[in-house]
Amino acid sequence: MKRLKKRLRIMLLIVLGFIVGGTVFYHLVEKINIIDAFYMSVVTLTTVGYGDFTPQTIAGKIFTSAYILMGVGILLETVSLFFKIRMNSSAHNEKEIIKLKTKLIKEQNKK
Repeated sequence: MKRLKKRLRIMLLIVLGFIVGGTVFYHLVEKINIIDAFYMSVVTLTTVGYGDFTPQTIAGKIFTSAYILMGVGILLETVSLFFKIRMNSSAHNEKEIIKLKTKLIKEQNKK
């Protein structure tokens, strides 16, 4: 469980790095303000793609293609890790409940 949580933290940092990197790239290369660059990074990375911003330069189009391909994999891995941790936590809680019920039944049988 600790390993999964550590991997999740690492993946969250990578996602954050991707968003920051995309924001800086779009701001510098596409010459859009920082808020719009951030918005474009998030919309692109999550593959929502509203279409209100599109890369205008060749470098922007190439970057965006690679950004989507890598970003989708990174986001899927991050979401997958999150749900693995949630499932493990739920399973652990169920085991604890069963132990407590068993202990309670044993105590009641002693009386």
